[in-house]
Amino acid sequence: MIKLFGFESLLLSNIDANEYSPEYRKALLLNIILIATIAIFLFFGLYYIIIESYKIGIIELLAALLISYAMYNVRKTKNIELASKITSYVIFLALIALVYLKEASDFTLVWTVFMPMAIFISGSKKGLRLTLIFYSIVFYLTSLGIGEWQDGLWNLASYTRFVVASLFLTITIYLMELSLENAFVILKNTRSKEKLYIKQLHEISITDTLTSLYNRRYLDIKFHENFVKADKHNDYFCFFLLDLDHFKKFNDTYGHHRGDEVLVEIAKILKKNMRRKADTAFRMGGEEFACLIMSDEESKIYALIEKVKKDIEDSNTVTASFGLCIIKSYEYENFDEMYKMADEFLYQAKERGRNQIVGEVVKLSKSTKYS
Repeated sequence: MIKLFGFESLLLSNIDANEYSPEYRKALLLNIILIATIAIFLFFGLYYIIIESYKIGIIELLAALLISYAMYNVRKTKNIELASKITSYVIFLALIALVYLKEASDFTLVWTVFMPMAIFISGSKKGLRLTLIFYSIVFYLTSLGIGEWQDGLWNLASYTRFVVASLFLTITIYLMELSLENAFVILKNTRSKEKLYIKQLHEISITDTLTSLYNRRYLDIKFHENFVKADKHNDYFCFFLLDLDHFKKFNDTYGHHRGDEVLVEIAKILKKNMRRKADTAFRMGGEEFACLIMSDEESKIYALIEKVKKDIEDSNTVTASFGLCIIKSYEYENFDEMYKMADEFLYQAKERGRNQIVGEVVKLSKSTKYS
C-alpha cells in the first residue's frame, strides 16, 4: 500500500491504493488538477472583480467554490468518480463562459488547454466525449468571431491554428491515456496470472501428486493451526495414523500400478469422511496416511474413524490399522510427541492382528510452553 509523506500526503490523502495502480495515478492527477484549478479560478476571479469584470469574476469564484467542494467531498467520501465529474463539468462550463464573454481577448483561449485534462480524470472514452463536445461549442463560438474579435485580428488563420492545435492536443492526450489504460489492463492480467501461478505452486508444494491429499510438509503447518483452533473451542483434538495392512504383499501380487489405484481409493475414502473444515487428511508416504480431527465429543472421533475403517473394508481390496492420539489439555503443543504416541498405538494395532483401531486420550508433556 502507498505510504504518504509531505506534499504527496496532501495529494493522496483521499485514497488507499497500491502504488502504480490506475486508482493511485487517477487520484494523484485529480488532486493536482483540483489544487491547480482552485488556485487559478480563485486568483483570476478576484482579479476580474477588482480590475475588470464582475460577471467573469463571479463565474470564476463560483467555479473555485464548486471545485473546492469536490476536493472536500473526495477527502470525506473517497468518491473519486463524483469529484472527477464535478471538476470536469465545472471546467467545461467556466471555460465556455470565458470564451463567450472574453471573445479571445487577452489570450484567454489559452485556458481551453485545461479541458483535455478531463481525459485523464474521467477516463479516455468519457473524457474524450466531453472534450469533443466542449471544443465543438468553442469552435462554433470562435468561428462567429472571425473578422470581428480583437478588432478584426481574430481571422481565419488564427481560428485555423487554434482548431488544429486544440485537436492535436486532445488526440495526443487521448492516445497517451488510452495506451496507459491498456498497459494497466495488461499489467493487471499479468499480476492475476502471477498470483494464480503462485497459488498453484503453493498447492503443488503441499499436495501429494498421486492422491491429491495434503503431504507431510503441510501437516507441520496444519497441526499448529488446528491445535490452536481446538484449544480456542475447547474441543477434543485427535491425530491418527492409518497404515494399509500387508500392502507390500499386495503390490508384489498385483503390481505397483494396481497398488497406486488402491492408494487413490483410500484417499477418496478419507476425503469423503473428512468433509468438515476441522478435519484434514494427509499422505505421509508409501501406504501410510494421517488425519487431524476436532470434535466436541470423544465418541464422535471414534465413530468417524470406525466409519473410515469400515469403508476401507467395504472396498474389498485391503484393510487398514489405525493408531490414534487424542488430547483435551492444551497446556503444551508437541507434534513430535503426538506422532510418536500415534505410531506406537499403530504398532499395537498391527501386533493385535491388524485391521484394528488403537488409541487413547493422552496428555502432552515434552514441549516448550504453548502460546
